[in-house]
Amino acid sequence: MTHLDKLERIVRRVLKKQFRGVIFDSVRIREGIDHDDDGVLYVRAVFRSDAPLDVNARVGFVRHLRPHLRRLDEDRFPIMSFVSRDDLSERETLNT
Repeated sequence: MTHLDKLERIVRRVLKKQFRGVIFDSVRIREGIDHDDDGVLYVRAVFRSDAPLDVNARVGFVRHLRPHLRRLDEDRFPIMSFVSRDDLSERETLNT
């Protein structure tokens, strides 16, 4: 299992805990560099839900995720993107 696979498992676990009743179809993590030349993790979570995502859970998600990432010696900041499956364009797939 690669490091990114381990990170994805952690992200999925925290998503499930923080967003009860929401189905996450896809979680994709890309490594990148931000505008300050710091390493970051771009995390895209595609979800299905009958209601909009809880704003408080979205805003506080990274705060709940970071301690789990640190246990894997991962200090890069996760930049989250939540995308409703209904909002995916025809050209997009769950894995892009």
